[in-house]
Amino acid sequence: MSKNKRSEIKRIFGANSVPGVNSPMRAKQMKHIHDFIQGFFGLTNGKTPGKINASGKLIDKPNWEYGELTYEFNPNAAVHEIAHLCLADKGLSLKQIDSQMRQQYGYVMSTHGYQKQKRSVYEILPMGLEQKIRRVLGLPASMHGIDVNLNSPIRRCVEGNKPCAKRIKTKKGHKDLIRLSSNLDVYSINRFNAILEGRLVWTNSGWIESNSIDAKINRRVAG
Repeated sequence: MSKNKRSEIKRIFGANSVPGVNSPMRAKQMKHIHDFIQGFFGLTNGKTPGKINASGKLIDKPNWEYGELTYEFNPNAAVHEIAHLCLADKGLSLKQIDSQMRQQYGYVMSTHGYQKQKRSVYEILPMGLEQKIRRVLGLPASMHGIDVNLNSPIRRCVEGNKPCAKRIKTKKGHKDLIRLSSNLDVYSINRFNAILEGRLVWTNSGWIESNSIDAKINRRVAG
């Protein structure tokens, strides 16, 4: 990215990928994300009402069961949900994607243990796609990471044991960056390009090829 481009992004949306909770810049970034989801995907979206966990407790997590793309009210979380949407299997509605993500969460926990989700491909790939989505949106890159010691074990993917973080030095010590586009596989990159180029389009029935009969019918109805 050119120096002029970075300066322009900083001027419009600041340098922080997650501005302060009640700051005007967070509100500005969130409105931009909301408008992008509405305009590009044609999806109603907004702050999540929460969902009921296995213990029957209401938690502040996305809930797509009612056909609305919801997210926690911070830019990192909202962009992450866009990434999950972009990588979802073809032909699945939002409700079905929500159900699939729950199944993936349960599978990782039962197979690899508690709190290993962010080390699984089900989260590593969406986190990697976040940076590409941010570039499309013109938002600052995410520098969110996990605080570590210099000699902490290398963070690895639970599937295949491949390293999945980049360790950097900070003013306070070190941290592992986990939102890395270098973690993306060829399929995920091609899938995102197909969406940007209009070869894959979102409908109420999920992702479909733009030259399919269903896509042509949808365009006719919309027109």
